[in-house]
Amino acid sequence: VLWHAGRALRTDPKNVKALFRRGCAHLSKPDHAAGVDLAIQDFARAIEIDPANKEVAQWLSKAKAQQRAHDKSSVGLCGRMLAGNER
Repeated sequence: VLWHAGRALRTDPKNVKALFRRGCAHLSKPDHAAGVDLAIQDFARAIEIDPANKEVAQWLSKAKAQQRAHDKSSVGLCGRMLAGNER
């Protein structure tokens, strides 16, 4: 999906469907460190092009929620790591 969407976007950088599909593909790869960030970029670009697209807006919200959850867990992990060094 990533390859096909990327190819479509090289032909038409404003292809909302390709941006949406690529964003969904990025979001579905939890092992990819930058996947959520890349998904947010694609969904945000799609919303710029088509602000009335409710499905893309929902997925953008979902991606941002995942990013917040990840950021929160990272802060907790770093805090626990630093607290362990103070002993």
